[in-house]
Amino acid sequence: MRLTHIEILSPMLSIVHASFTMASLSIIKLIWLIQFIVKHEVIGEGKKLTLQNVFTPFSTILFLMITCLFCLYAVKGIGLLLADTEESIPRGILFSIEHFCSTAVLPCYVYYSYLRAGPIFDEVYPYTSKLVSRMVKLAPLLYFAQWIPFPLSRIQYKDPQVSLTLNFIADTISAVNGVLLILFDIVCLTVFIQYLRSTQINEGNTDSRFLIISRYGIMSTIGALSSLGYFLEFLWCFFV
Repeated sequence: MRLTHIEILSPMLSIVHASFTMASLSIIKLIWLIQFIVKHEVIGEGKKLTLQNVFTPFSTILFLMITCLFCLYAVKGIGLLLADTEESIPRGILFSIEHFCSTAVLPCYVYYSYLRAGPIFDEVYPYTSKLVSRMVKLAPLLYFAQWIPFPLSRIQYKDPQVSLTLNFIADTISAVNGVLLILFDIVCLTVFIQYLRSTQINEGNTDSRFLIISRYGIMSTIGALSSLGYFLEFLWCFFV
């Protein structure tokens, strides 16, 4: 049984629609984030409406994360939409942009998690706060190191083994960074749980903000760790 052209394109069109839908949702999130910050964090706190008050380190990193996701979904949708047209963009360029956006989300997530858990680190494990801070500052270098080999692997080399080697290097760095990200999430989860346990002992000496951060931090970290199974499956398929 031969598949028609429409039947072949149907799954691709579904991915295109899903990509543009996620890109649209990212724009809505950006608008909602700015509106929430202006209304509750600036005007609600009696502050002046300035860029400095709107784009704090915490809100800026959220803004960057959502922007990277928007670019990721938009580029994927555009690449698939133009795949069979004369106006198609070279796949290597689109792939590099797409991978760059997905890579940029990771250090943003690490920095966001540290901004959220940093004060609690100082409270629970003050002797490790400087070490964790230095590791977080190295995150951009570690994660963008995994992106560099991908565009290089798209260059046409005389020896095809060069591209295979670059892909192997990139996948290996990605695997190592994935393990480090999981360990970082586990450390954050441990800190949140430890702080909540300490509040049960010293009930009168607690910060309500830290309680909220710890409770919601536990839920969000568990959600992030739910991808552990998929990542371990990737490692198994790649190295075994």
